[in-house]
Amino acid sequence: MSNFQIIKTKNELDRLLQDFLKKRDEGFVFRGHADFSWELKPKLFRDSEVVKSWESYGLSKKHIAENWIENKNTFITLSYIFGSQNLTKTNYKSALIPYKDQIIPLARLLWFYVDIMKYNYNLYKYINENKSYYEEEYLKQITVRSLDDWISYDTFLRLLEEILYLVERRDVYTNNLLNNPEIFEDIAAYDETRPQHYDMATSALDWTYNPFIALFFACGSLANANSSRAIVIYPSTQISLFLYKQISTGDNVSVILKKPSETIVNDRAKRQEGVFTWMPKARSFYLTKGNYPKLEDYRELINKEFILEEYRIEINDETATYIQEKLKERNINDKTMGLEERVLSGCLDACQ
Repeated sequence: MSNFQIIKTKNELDRLLQDFLKKRDEGFVFRGHADFSWELKPKLFRDSEVVKSWESYGLSKKHIAENWIENKNTFITLSYIFGSQNLTKTNYKSALIPYKDQIIPLARLLWFYVDIMKYNYNLYKYINENKSYYEEEYLKQITVRSLDDWISYDTFLRLLEEILYLVERRDVYTNNLLNNPEIFEDIAAYDETRPQHYDMATSALDWTYNPFIALFFACGSLANANSSRAIVIYPSTQISLFLYKQISTGDNVSVILKKPSETIVNDRAKRQEGVFTWMPKARSFYLTKGNYPKLEDYRELINKEFILEEYRIEINDETATYIQEKLKERNINDKTMGLEERVLSGCLDACQ
């Protein structure tokens, strides 16, 4: 973020955290970053996760391109959707879909559907491997589809039917718009809350109701070090603490704040006093702009839909010692946060 306040001393940090405790009672939540240059971007939307998602999917990008994207049945389906437009292997990459006042490249949309399938394949697989944490009724609902459905060409073809709702239909005589083009914004077909806390990249972003827990995740290795001089996290000597408050709610907001489901066993969420933000318009953002959103992309909505503030804390002997003392005093450590099986190294992957 471009606007932030720098905290340099122990006393300044103490005053900040006391102020955070008051703001917690006003509905604010908190998040910590070990490197101030990190963006407020869900892990699923980060470039580094693209390679990982292909590795776990089992089908290669080459296979998808040759057998799904450029399959003759794909072009038959698309040509039907677009009417008179004859789409082929040689021209589909230049095809554009008018969407309201914007343009969506067809190829981007096709590969987005593949991303949707990869993501839900991994979500389904996670839930299937962790059934004991989910209620029986929920498991019955999700078994309408099987894991194989998410690697099926038939599923890909069914997803293409959504394009019918994206394409503008106009009267041939008056050119008046006959429909209201719409993007279905959902990305996940399954629960994301438990997978998010247990090392899977999701479209959610972790926050906590406890500012000291946010501080812990901003400097995990510092909090567990034997010496205040053991600063080995990232090139930066500043960590960031963010606070967030939802102002507007409703169906049309760009960011929402949501608690973990009470029907799903999530020990880490309870220990970490966790809560999530989602960006419910991420699909249309990506399709029209070509990149997934981060919270900073909605800065024009700050103080309208939500409040977002950043504080950067300089790590020195004084502030490092203070942080260690406060976290010890409040018994905040890897064990109490449900992370005893992990090795802390800078900011924890589990809170990213």
